[in-house]
Amino acid sequence: MDEVPTDEGNHLISCAADKNWETPLGHIYTGYYAVMAQKYWQVFGKQEESFRRTLAEISVKHHGYARFNPFAQAPMKITVEEMLNSPVVAYPLLALDCCLMSVGAACAIICDEDTSIKLTENTKNKPLRIWVAAWSQTLRPACRRDMEIPLLPNKTEDHSDLEERFPGGSRYPGFTGFLGARMCAYYAYHMTEIIDPTEDLDVVELHDAFTISDVQSYEDIGIRPYGYGRDYVESGDWTDLQVKGAKRGLAISHAEVGSHVTATILMDPDYLLKDALKKDA
Repeated sequence: MDEVPTDEGNHLISCAADKNWETPLGHIYTGYYAVMAQKYWQVFGKQEESFRRTLAEISVKHHGYARFNPFAQAPMKITVEEMLNSPVVAYPLLALDCCLMSVGAACAIICDEDTSIKLTENTKNKPLRIWVAAWSQTLRPACRRDMEIPLLPNKTEDHSDLEERFPGGSRYPGFTGFLGARMCAYYAYHMTEIIDPTEDLDVVELHDAFTISDVQSYEDIGIRPYGYGRDYVESGDWTDLQVKGAKRGLAISHAEVGSHVTATILMDPDYLLKDALKKDA
């Protein structure tokens, strides 16, 4: 991304959106997420000013985790007030809500167990066993398929009264949700017999390109019911489950398109192992 001007780089990234309806309008991803943040704030945030502070708390978390990542581009210890004083990029998103445009590369050799042992024999590297991976192609709101959306294993809520509870938010999941994340969670949880992610998982790594991404993901992967993602932050419950994100994720460390996923998968076990060794010591 350093080989083209910033505006061209933003355009290239935006091509991951709907090329027929969104990209030709000149939108960039900051604008995409700003619109989703506005919609969420209006419907589920009920236009309360406190919701803006909720996003600020997420930013403080992201930058704080980044201080433990030697590769992070913007680690910092900040307060909510300092975050709220950062300049507007695309309302309501401020500069410290947003990820950084980055350059990077990552690769991984995917192979069977015996081959991985042979490749790492007599080296400092150890094979990483990946137990499960789930994938969904239905990502952006514009790509929404006409289909029944299955509930996650720990969800039993009835969405027929959404309009009554959240005026303007009758569709499930609506514009503020990512069906791809929800379907991936649905597949992965059933493959691993996970019922409640807040009870069955110790660490969650979220897509955190923007602070609103955290709130959306809390709902999409079943940490909170649809429409109640902000409650996960405001209640203080998010301290019970390590919802990482930017410790080595997008918002503060790196947001190079494509390679950040591979890099994150490879870096997570390393960090977790080091944390475990420190505790044992």
